[in-house]
This record gives sequence, structure tokens and C-alpha cells, in this order.
Amino acid sequence: MWDLDEAELNRGMLNSQIDAAKADRNAKGQFSTPYDFACAIVRETLKMLQTTKSLDVLEPACGSGSFVSAVLRYLPKSKVTGIDIDGDYLSAAQDCFGQRVHFINTDYLSWKSANQFDLIVTNPPYVRHHFLGNEFKSKYLPELKKAVDGFSGLSDLYCYFLIKAMDDLKADGTAVWLIPEEFLSVNYGLAVKNYLLKTYSIPRIHVFSVEDTKFNDALVSSCVLWVKKKKSLEEAITYITFGKDIENPGLVVAKTKADMLKTRKLNLTLPCHEGISLKELFSIKRGIATGSNDFFIIDAARSEELSIPNEFLTAILPSARFVKTDRIEADSAGLPTNVNFKYLLDCRKTEEEVEKNYPSVWSYLQTGIHLKKDSYICKHRKIWYWQDKREAPLFFLTYMGRVNNSGKPFKFILNESEAIANNSFLMLYPTSLLAKLIGEKKISKYDLLDVLNNIPSDDMVAAGRKYGGGLIKVEPRELGNIFIKI
Repeated sequence: MWDLDEAELNRGMLNSQIDAAKADRNAKGQFSTPYDFACAIVRETLKMLQTTKSLDVLEPACGSGSFVSAVLRYLPKSKVTGIDIDGDYLSAAQDCFGQRVHFINTDYLSWKSANQFDLIVTNPPYVRHHFLGNEFKSKYLPELKKAVDGFSGLSDLYCYFLIKAMDDLKADGTAVWLIPEEFLSVNYGLAVKNYLLKTYSIPRIHVFSVEDTKFNDALVSSCVLWVKKKKSLEEAITYITFGKDIENPGLVVAKTKADMLKTRKLNLTLPCHEGISLKELFSIKRGIATGSNDFFIIDAARSEELSIPNEFLTAILPSARFVKTDRIEADSAGLPTNVNFKYLLDCRKTEEEVEKNYPSVWSYLQTGIHLKKDSYICKHRKIWYWQDKREAPLFFLTYMGRVNNSGKPFKFILNESEAIANNSFLMLYPTSLLAKLIGEKKISKYDLLDVLNNIPSDDMVAAGRKYGGGLIKVEPRELGNIFIKI
């Protein structure tokens, strides 16, 4: 006699064996949903639907059947269809649930259903757009761009699933998506979010904290998105919940449809708006994108070997992970003394001038001439080796970091040298207001460093973009919206 608990135990073992045998799961976005987590999502969905009756249920990326198993536990009489393109995982699902579920081994995006479903619940594949390839995009992207205003070619694979699935829902049906939390903040997610809000309704979104990723092997933090196939009124409410426990959220925020449509990025905690914003104090720029760090960034020994004149060398910081200090000191020439800096080849002469007057520089440039066509940045410059003009900033910020035991994902660094940085840093230049405050001795740069490095981590996390494994990234505009008291 078939037993669900036994079948689920067998599914878990088979899934682990398949995971261990596959070397390309990251590229294909194959991350099985933990069973307890799938059960919690299904329980929350049934509370929302206020039903325990049998439903027509679709799992369009079922893998070995974690959500299938959860649906069978709480809706045992439902008619369930499971689809997956990977025959290994699907075979495991068939071995465990084949007598009670209709499984189809196919690409869901190409599949045409003869009927529609009451409920779709899934953890679609998380595949970055650059892994999708031109053939995939030429096949699916044109139709989605017609259907969704502003749908981006930079969208990840799960967005394709999300849009297609709405056609497979019955009127008033519900789709439940376990997707990357970055969907709420990245640009490509905006078009999809607005499409769903305008065409259907989003009754709830649950966001997990960056420290509490639900997948041990996926570099992504998650959210759960509920979408109902019913156009909502303008005053309709979306409940955004937050916390490690989806059934007992630590924070609940209610937003109207109008609020949701005008909000580019959804934050559940907001930075303090007391004091003064960083954009009033600083012009904030990304570090320099060289076009090829291997070619344009060289150490002192290499510059001497190549006989590069000092006038074409600008001190540049190493990668952020090698800068351990929060203050860069300098010698009389402005060169850093307490970090192992390198040099940026920064020649602003024309090719005719270089060839005529600087033979050693010309000789080296010829070894990188392929960058003129191979590097996107180089080939779009007026002269392929000309770097963007950057002065030394007052502060650097390591703008990508992880939430760790210290709770500090970012570090501001006071720059007393003439060094600049590559694009693993943000560079902060004083506005006239800040220059006036420092000049009048109303604040010192050292006190300001302390203030910056004591910005609450929650403010930095809320302003930035959250990725898996506790990774946080903050862009110049986002940083500028943070407030401090000085």
C-alpha cells in the first residue's frame, strides 16, 4: 500500500543522489525546495484560499516533486500535474508519486495545456539571462515583449515561467512562486511586477531575511509571491511580510495597488529620514571600469619594466577584499603607504602623439590592440585606451558585502592619498556644502568617517539590493538616499 511519508522519504534520498551526480545545477537553476518549506508555503496558500477541497494543480518545474508531495499531503484528492525538462529528476518523482500525479517530461515554456488550473505552485529555475543564450531569447522574448510592456532581455528565466503560467490559470485561480528576492528591487523585475499588478492582483509577498536563505546550495535569497488571476481595484491591498517564518512573519506592511505601482523598489524597513542625506554631502560615483584590468592595471615592477612614464600612471587600489584599513595614508607624493596599491595606465595622448613621442608606451599599447574590438568598454571610447577622468575621492565605499557576525556589510574608507579605485568601490566626492562644513571646522573628515561607519546596518541593507548568502549591494543613487546626523 502506497504511503506518502514513505514516498517523501524516498524522494528526498533520490533527490540527494541526483544532486550529487549533476555538475551543472547552478547553470540550470536546479535547486530543490526543502520539503518542510514547501509544506509551509502550501499551508499558507490554503489559508489564503480558505479551502481544503480538491483542486486542479500544476507544478511547472516540479523536479523530484517537493511541492507535489506537499500538495498531496494537504490536498490529497486534488488532480496534480507535474512538468519538468530534466528526465532524471522527473523519473524520481514518477517513482515516488506516479500513481497519483500526471507527470510530463517537457520544456514547460513550449508546453500547451488543454485545460487550465485552479492552483499553480512552483519553485521555477533561477537562471541568469546571460546563460539563456540567443537561441532561447529569439524563441521566447518577442512574444513576452508584446505581452508585457517593458519586459527586459535581462530578465532571468523564472520571469518567463511567471508570465506564461498566468495563461494556464483558471479565472480567479492562484499562482504561488518561490523566486529570488532580488525580483523586488532589480530593474527587470519592475516591468513584471507592474504587469501583474495592472492585469491581475498580488495579495501577498513574503520576503526572507538575507541571513535566512532557504537553500544551502543556491546563491540567492528568496521571496514567495502570490498572484491571483483577477484584476484588482485601485484600493486593493498587498500585504508584504518579512521574516524567517512564513507562517509567523516578524513584520507586516500593507500597500495599496497605487503605492505598489509607483514604488520602484520594495523595502520592508526604511532608512531614517532624520538628518541629512548622503547625496547632499557627496557626489557619488562608481569606481573606474578600465575595460581590462589585466592590461590597464599594473604593479610598480611591471611599470618599470615597460618604461612607462610617471605622467601616465595613477595610483589605484587593489580589490576591496585586500583593503583591511579604514584610512589610507600617503607619502609626500600622494602615494598610499599602508595598502599594496597598483598603477592604472592612464594615457590621454592621441595615438599619433604616443607613437611619435612615447615609444615604450606605444609598444605596450600594441600588445593590447585587440581590446579595441574585443572589449565592450574600449571599443566605445573615443580612443580605446583613454580612461574616464577621475580625481582622488575623499572616501571610498566597499559597495558589495555580506551580512556577517559583525553585522557590517560595508566599509567606508578615508582617502588621504591621490589614489582612485576600480569598480569594486564607490567613490565619494564632497559637495560644496560638505567642503564648506569641513573648511569651517564644523566637522572633521575623521569624525565624518566615524559617522559613516556607524550608519545602522539595517539602513544600508534596506537601501541596497539583497542577494543570496547574505550578499548586499548598494548603488550610488541608493547610497545617496541614506540619511546621517552630523
